[in-house]
Amino acid sequence: MKKFAKLAMAAAALASLPSAAWALGTLSISSATKITTSAGTSLIVTATCKKNAGKVKIWVHETTSLAQTKVFTSKGSCDNTSATSGRTVTVSVNSLPTGTYHVILRQDGVQSAPSAPIMLP
Repeated sequence: MKKFAKLAMAAAALASLPSAAWALGTLSISSATKITTSAGTSLIVTATCKKNAGKVKIWVHETTSLAQTKVFTSKGSCDNTSATSGRTVTVSVNSLPTGTYHVILRQDGVQSAPSAPIMLP
């Protein structure tokens, strides 16, 4: 009986790991979209971040010239809501040269996977 109890406890501990890791957050981009209005072009980025791991920075990486430009820095550290359900940020990109870009997040020395290519501005 003790073996089954230990196995059940181990299985319960393993099952709880993904939710515990998810609560801490993962630096990743859910979506990166361009919107153009009469005021200009904006980049709308929805992403999750690592809780309490510092400010999140949004960079764009031009695919031809390999130029990288920081377009946004969060005001504070990632909170629980942003780490679990994400946050959406709108950033003006009117000053960027026309080109194809990847969006990348950086937080405390860690970089996210790049987004799909997007034409800006």
